[in-house]
Amino acid sequence: MAQDIDDLHSDDNHLTKQTVLDEKGEMTNGRGDSPNRHDILTGSQLDGTAVPGDEDTTCQNWTGSGDGSAMVGHFDRTGGGQNPTSWNAAHGSRGCSQENLQATSAFMSDIAVKPTAATFRVVQALGNPEMLVELEIWLAR
Repeated sequence: MAQDIDDLHSDDNHLTKQTVLDEKGEMTNGRGDSPNRHDILTGSQLDGTAVPGDEDTTCQNWTGSGDGSAMVGHFDRTGGGQNPTSWNAAHGSRGCSQENLQATSAFMSDIAVKPTAATFRVVQALGNPEMLVELEIWLAR
């Protein structure tokens, strides 16, 4: 996929519809397929880092379900938006509600915005101890 973290966030990475597989090792529908499921929630900038300042690209740190927007990427690196070939920062969602997330992408059609029952947090250093990846998963009842 990529030689290092910088390569992963460059235009030279090897992320394509054929190389980005699901948990079963199968290709996921992308642009041109029905349904198109190429949008992925990331919340990040082109370089993979968090957006500085007050701009909200994570629907209130993944807890909001109303106003706001979440940054999405295109796993197959094709499509529209400000950065159509970016896997992590192609465009913002239409909003943070379930309806707006679903309207942004068929991939998000299974998203349900519900009160949380538990959280699971993973923090991983990727080579450079100053660069951490934090993933927080909210489990709903």
